[in-house]
Amino acid sequence: MYNNTPTKSFKHRIIQASIWAFGGHFFSQLIRLGSNLVMTRLLAPEMFGLMSIAILISVGIALFTDIGLGPNVIQSKKSSDPEFMDAIWTIQILKGLFIWGLMIFFSLVIYVLIHSNWVPINTVYANPLVPILVPIISLSVVISGLEPTWTMLATKEMNQSLVTKIEIGSQIISVFVMIIWAYFNRSIWALVAGALSASLAKCLLTYQFNQGRLNRWNLDYVVVKEVFVFGKWILVTTLVGFYAINGDRILLGGLVNEHKLGLYSIACMILGAIWAVYSKLLANVVYPAFCEANHQGDEKLKQTYFKFQYLADCGLYLPAGILFVAAGGMIDFLYDSRYHETGQILQVISITLISLRYFVAEQVFVALGKPYMSTYCVIARTAGLFILVPIVFHQYGFNGALWAIVAANFVSFPLVLFYKKRLNMLSFYKELITVPVFFVGLAIGGLILKVLGS
Repeated sequence: MYNNTPTKSFKHRIIQASIWAFGGHFFSQLIRLGSNLVMTRLLAPEMFGLMSIAILISVGIALFTDIGLGPNVIQSKKSSDPEFMDAIWTIQILKGLFIWGLMIFFSLVIYVLIHSNWVPINTVYANPLVPILVPIISLSVVISGLEPTWTMLATKEMNQSLVTKIEIGSQIISVFVMIIWAYFNRSIWALVAGALSASLAKCLLTYQFNQGRLNRWNLDYVVVKEVFVFGKWILVTTLVGFYAINGDRILLGGLVNEHKLGLYSIACMILGAIWAVYSKLLANVVYPAFCEANHQGDEKLKQTYFKFQYLADCGLYLPAGILFVAAGGMIDFLYDSRYHETGQILQVISITLISLRYFVAEQVFVALGKPYMSTYCVIARTAGLFILVPIVFHQYGFNGALWAIVAANFVSFPLVLFYKKRLNMLSFYKELITVPVFFVGLAIGGLILKVLGS
């Protein structure tokens, strides 16, 4: 079993984990962007829109069974017990199989709805490929469920080096499979092959470089109960959080065609590169650091929080400013004329990066054993999205819906500030001190436009 006894100082592990999480995910997003530039020249925008919806449906259904196995291991004091980790692995496998069964059932429902003309025509959901793609793509959930649990323990101890290497390796394999497939067969199945090969490669690599003994089957009902008790709020937060983050594409899938959604998905992919690095740091560095700091007292937790919040603000305000000014020129430089409108879309939704700053505070809420605070914040954002977007779309069309998506991401701000005040962690000076970084981003964006235009 993986040795999860810390041998380095708290500060050293935070720095080391941050370097690996940020560096690894930054490199991962470069690979993703590079492969996207190649694939957009081989495939039409419609295929990206269709694939986006199929993945969202698959992930959305999967999250109905997300009971926070990873966060449970990070938070639990039993993670050093091999039998506990075996039970986690067993639950993980059963969950993957159950999810796949749900996907097959849901695909049959979609098939019936399409052929009964209950799905609006000229929308992505009406495409007959959707019920075929969903169960095939969801095989990745079954494959991921077979992965050994040592990676969870590595995350707990902020030891990310090998985990990051495995993720990068599996991504490179996936890109090769996807590009080769698309070169010989320019269809959506190239994207499907890429998604499945990524999951399969990661699973095989985690076994190849397994740390310690392999997991064994152990359906311990005491552990199952403990997991479900801990995971009930994680389930709600993750599920609602998924719809808060991805609800824009879910809604647009029923409002626009594949071409328009494909352009929007490309913009989200570029913005998602920043979000992916940020979320990786939150999950693998910030949350474990807050959990450990909390064990050392409230003052230590507060100091750790303000340090991370300052870094997050700088890392979000700067790209938000750059993209708000330079997105159009950057898209025209990187993509062909079919994707021109993506620049205008990216310019608007880049403002949502600013809203991500309060995700740091929400990690504090969970580390303090108050996940309901984070859940209510996510619910507020999700409600705002599903109320604002349809109303604004029918009044002002697609462009109006983009601004509604931006506005919805800021709905939870008052609630986050309220909770921070209750926890004696609110400082308006520290809330505002990093705002000038956004204007620095605007200036840099202007310089980038000049360079691209010259």
